[in-house]
Amino acid sequence: MPDIQIVTTNTAYVAPDLRDIPFVVGGDIRIASQYTRTYNPYQDTILLMGHADPVDGIFEPKETTNNPLEIINMLGANPRSPLLRAYLELIDLGCENVIVYPIAPMSEYVSEVNLSARFEINSEWVDEEVPVESNFPSIQSVTLDWSDNNFYERYYNRLHVAYSNLEAWGLLDGVGIIVPVEAVFYDSGDVDFMGQLIDFCHTYFNSNGNVVLGVLGTRIAQVSDQAVDEMINDPRLNPNTSLYLEYGKYVMVAVGEGIITHKSTSLTHNSSLAVQVAASMALNDLKRGLSGTRLNGCVGLTGRELTKDQQSRLAKARLNPVGRTARGSRGFAYEIKLLSDNTLSGLPEETFNLSYQGIGTNYWSMSIMRMVAAVINQIKQDGQTLLGESLSAADTFKKSVETLLVRMRDNDYIRDFSLNIETIPNEYKLLVKIGLAPIFTIKHIYFQVEAGPG
Repeated sequence: MPDIQIVTTNTAYVAPDLRDIPFVVGGDIRIASQYTRTYNPYQDTILLMGHADPVDGIFEPKETTNNPLEIINMLGANPRSPLLRAYLELIDLGCENVIVYPIAPMSEYVSEVNLSARFEINSEWVDEEVPVESNFPSIQSVTLDWSDNNFYERYYNRLHVAYSNLEAWGLLDGVGIIVPVEAVFYDSGDVDFMGQLIDFCHTYFNSNGNVVLGVLGTRIAQVSDQAVDEMINDPRLNPNTSLYLEYGKYVMVAVGEGIITHKSTSLTHNSSLAVQVAASMALNDLKRGLSGTRLNGCVGLTGRELTKDQQSRLAKARLNPVGRTARGSRGFAYEIKLLSDNTLSGLPEETFNLSYQGIGTNYWSMSIMRMVAAVINQIKQDGQTLLGESLSAADTFKKSVETLLVRMRDNDYIRDFSLNIETIPNEYKLLVKIGLAPIFTIKHIYFQVEAGPG
């Protein structure tokens, strides 16, 4: 039996195709999430990647439209598709800027209902030649060996190809958050989705200058003390052995699973909470931190809630547990919140390499990274728009940056700022050095960014 049920007022049945379901505003669930959206001029664009069967047979990024029915049909209208379900999550929460990228067919998807099956090798999978966009003309495609791959290994290779294509296509301009749906931090064997996502975000920033932030979730049948201990003691999080101490600032991990209901189609399913966290990031005002943010599309947690001690230990390990609010503990629905907003950065402040004037910044918080990303991406955009080959419009550019920071201060996004702009010798670029005092933390942020034409 498929793992999603379509619920009506009188009965429950399994829908073979979402085209059979009228797309409506609202749903049949008796208790609706009570929340209102606040205006956020910095709403991020979210890129979703995952399994689906696009009707045109083309596995490429597809920008969404104002009509969700078009996207449902475009992705094959399959209620089992994790990519489609993730898209519906975002639409129900009010996210307006979404790009969906089907990277693997549904024939390769293994349902979350039986997590152990994700480690089984499917003998029907055969080697496949996959086209790859590359900066090297000699590389037109790669042959992927599927003969001994389980679900996670195959999905990792699909993501590798997709990340390579995204970097070559340059399609992430304007994208703020990326979620590889069903890619997990824990219990995926030897597959390291976390390192893969960190490497991509870091490489993309180095090559394009734009900041893209990533979110991963977990898939754990039953959270136990052993599972918590294994996550906390993961060598990838150990400051003495981790390869990702510095570059981990681009990614956060949400620990926990929940029950998601889609008001627009009455679908209900169990899911990692990565998409819910990404939606909170995109919709949350930059002047507010993410810690304690309610996940408005989550009806309730799957399984028992983590103990206070487990939540604290996970947060200290730079992971982000979810939990119930006080009302949620009394049985109310839609009362699940993110308890912390840690990135995976583990560097002490004095060693962070984007510092200047002898002051370091440890980007431990995703709220801090969102603010830095918003400022950097706007400055890069202004530099490409305003600066000519001879930097003749440097004064106009400097005034634009100063106006941006003043506006953020006047609207209570930051308490204060420092700004210093220098010309880079022998290059048509300016070096912008910025210090920010965000309204939601007592810490200051220091960073620098190059700006120029092209």
